Amino acid sequence: MGARRRDLLRLTGALVLASGAGGALEVFREVDSPVVEIVRLPPPSPHLEGERILLISDVHSKGWGPREAFALAAAAAARPSLIALTGDLIDSGGEGIEAALRLVEGLSSIAPTFFVPGNWDYWALGRGGPPPEEWFGEISSAGAMVLRNDSVELPGGGSLVGLDDPHTWRHDVPAAFSGVEGRPLVLAHSPEAFEEAARAGAGAILAGHTHGGQVRLPLIPPIWIPARTGAKYVSGLYEVGGSVAYVSRGLGWSGLPVRFMCPPEVTLLILD
Repeated sequence: MGARRRDLLRLTGALVLASGAGGALEVFREVDSPVVEIVRLPPPSPHLEGERILLISDVHSKGWGPREAFALAAAAAARPSLIALTGDLIDSGGEGIEAALRLVEGLSSIAPTFFVPGNWDYWALGRGGPPPEEWFGEISSAGAMVLRNDSVELPGGGSLVGLDDPHTWRHDVPAAFSGVEGRPLVLAHSPEAFEEAARAGAGAILAGHTHGGQVRLPLIPPIWIPARTGAKYVSGLYEVGGSVAYVSRGLGWSGLPVRFMCPPEVTLLILD
């Protein structure tokens, strides 16, 4: 058992003892109680004014369930102009692959959908998951555009930059920004790329990876954040070197099925 899993077990036990049976139930129920966060951002370029972006991160799919169904229903209701999937669609074990692809197919039927890889999209290999190149091909076949240190011009104008996974050092900001004019919208799995992307001229940056800390207690910082940036960028809005950045708490969970005061989210970002 890894140190992180032991920490989560100890913390879960402490929450159960502190809050009684009713509180213990809430600790476990929250993982399947996602919310829609509505966030307004200044458009990174005039072309993107009025755009509605649905951000979904860290699904960590274990099979089709309440979170996947919620994300698809939220996307249909939100009427987004584009959908951003910022990595970790799957986890260890192969049982979530079919559900993740079903989600991608559904999302891409609603709006143009863009995907950047997360660490678990690579780490799943050898843990029941497919080789990364095969996996990215399946995501593309399901209807999403896979961006790995690349950019694309959006139909209404402006650029979208997608970084490969920063947590495993696969991002290449200079390559991704090559030929990009203006201040693009940037997708990255982890906030570990925020400051470098801001220096390169990002207008707005969207990421996940942190799970918002997954377990939050009042008045103290998150106990564990799986990023080199630590608690600097945990969840929500940040100003980073003249860029606006948003970190999603993510839709799924990692380690143990526990969330506390940190509900899973799907985010609707309105650029106005």
